[in-house]
Amino acid sequence: FQAEDGIRDYKVTGVQTCALPISGDDRPLVNGDANRVGLKTRSITMLQGELPALQRGDLIGRRKELRDALGFLRENEGAPGVVLQGIGGLGKSALAGRIAMAQREHHWAIAIHHGEFDLGRVAQAVAGALDETASKAKAKRLRNPELDDKSRLQLLRELLQAEQILLILDDFEQNLSVGGTELKRPEVATVLDDLLAHEIGRAHV
Repeated sequence: FQAEDGIRDYKVTGVQTCALPISGDDRPLVNGDANRVGLKTRSITMLQGELPALQRGDLIGRRKELRDALGFLRENEGAPGVVLQGIGGLGKSALAGRIAMAQREHHWAIAIHHGEFDLGRVAQAVAGALDETASKAKAKRLRNPELDDKSRLQLLRELLQAEQILLILDDFEQNLSVGGTELKRPEVATVLDDLLAHEIGRAHV
């Protein structure tokens, strides 16, 4: 987001890949004489959509990005959150899934919104994440389909102030123009500004 959108104080963590050169003679990739041993696998459950519920040790090669993101989230109460950026297929959703599970281990509620931004679906995700908390009465009000957007935003702000909640906007690039330089719908920036420009207490996005 550009500064003029009103959304500031985000930690931007770039997700990139590195090529690791190997020195020495090329060797066969497969030894046909060796005994074949099946790989041990463990099924990965999904938090929601394409966001995997990765446990400690499941995510390989993103230790620095994970450490940077978790460090920022845990040390900057009141700042909006973290942006994971990079081209498709580099593992942004996998990294977000591991961050979510790490925060859940610290008793954070996790709300996930996938794809094109919709305030009603954000409200439903937050309400669902808070069903078993002290804020469950407000969460129930947030589920009301007749609630107008102004009231919905106010309730969301109150809940973000009161609860430890991580709101993940996964696959957010669906909201961006070709090239990713601007939002397809300018009103999305207005809503996010209204939701996040204020100090949001204990929550992060």
